[in-house]
Amino acid sequence: MENERRIAEHMPDESCDAAGKICESCDEAGKICDAYDETGKICDTAGKICDAVEKSCGEMCVRERIEALRQAVCGNGLSVHGEASANGDLPADQEASANGGPSADWEAPANGSSLADREASTDSSLSADQEAPANGGLSAVAGTSESGALKGDLWVSPDGLCALYQARSAGFCFGVRRAVDTVYEQIEKGIRPIYTYGPIIHNEVVVRDLEEKGVRVIQSVEELRRIRSGTVIIRSHGVGRDIYSIIESNGLRVVDATCPFVKKIHRIVEQKGKEGAEVIIIGSASHPEVQGIRGWSTGEVTVIETEEEARSFVPRTDKPLCVVSQTTFNLKKFHKFVEIMKGLRYHEFAVLNTICNATEERQTEARSIARLADCMIVIGGKHSSNTQKLYEICQKECSNTYFVQAFDDLNLRLVPFRGIVGISAGASTPNILIEEVSNLCRKTILSRC
Repeated sequence: MENERRIAEHMPDESCDAAGKICESCDEAGKICDAYDETGKICDTAGKICDAVEKSCGEMCVRERIEALRQAVCGNGLSVHGEASANGDLPADQEASANGGPSADWEAPANGSSLADREASTDSSLSADQEAPANGGLSAVAGTSESGALKGDLWVSPDGLCALYQARSAGFCFGVRRAVDTVYEQIEKGIRPIYTYGPIIHNEVVVRDLEEKGVRVIQSVEELRRIRSGTVIIRSHGVGRDIYSIIESNGLRVVDATCPFVKKIHRIVEQKGKEGAEVIIIGSASHPEVQGIRGWSTGEVTVIETEEEARSFVPRTDKPLCVVSQTTFNLKKFHKFVEIMKGLRYHEFAVLNTICNATEERQTEARSIARLADCMIVIGGKHSSNTQKLYEICQKECSNTYFVQAFDDLNLRLVPFRGIVGISAGASTPNILIEEVSNLCRKTILSRC
């Protein structure tokens, strides 16, 4: 018993929880086996203790967390959302391509219909009367609770030791979907040439598809000045007043796909500037949305992106201050920066939280699942500001957070064999990519439990 006690003392719970194989993962346990080998039974004893500790500190903890997640997601009702066969295969309509890459659905139809349209019509869920098989298939739970942040889809393995959560808020937001659809509508009308001022969204798959259909991306103001004919589509980020002036003076046709939430900020900044207020924009100075917002002010403007900048802020005038935010900025950081500046006790201070609801919901849901998860997968373009912020939020709560830009970036060998895996995605991520990643995770992770 003394030997067993000494071995147990060198077996950390976290090793057990992470690997489930103490004798292999813990050097201390290996040393003890060598030191006490004279008994001839220590290694067997250590093996038994490994199993016992794994069962108590591993399985119990995982099952409790998964059950807590199940209750948070489902409330009082459960419904089957999808399943795998006994060998882990997904139904045909949920299969990824045989070579592990994106399926043929990645190709846009020749008639120019949008990826967003096709994503909206894609439904891999089962009807309510279909039940999970009794032969070891996966039980999948769809979130129906209207309270709390966790309203996504939850799949749980039959043994209760693996779970996959897909955030409901993941993927295209209203503004992005509207902008993408606008471009495809112009293509269908046969209008040529078509330009977008900057990439319509920060997603290479969508941008490449549009380029193949003849849409060109204007990368700079200088390039815009040289264009004398065609249609220019303003993306959801919006632009400053000067861009509209150049388009008009060059005789170009403009199609404005600026997100309505961003347009609202333009009006606020323009009006406050006319009233003489000094405007503070909380966001990234290099982001197109912030540059566009700044372009509508008629007075002094300061952009604050970091805590240090908030603490060192000094008004340039004695006019009232008006604070707005980039729509995709980190909500917690926004509130923190505002409190810091309020603490500086400057004159009249008006704060307008212009972070859009979709961003707030996405960040809140991602943070909530990351706190419970053993691994987080965040899907989105490398140039997407809101995806980067989402990744930062998740990584702060879950150290095993991975950024996936394309299907081929997914490395399931990094995902733990048991526990909770969460999936979220930025506002510029096509739903079809999210489903490709989710399907492969369900097929691979859950079936190996």
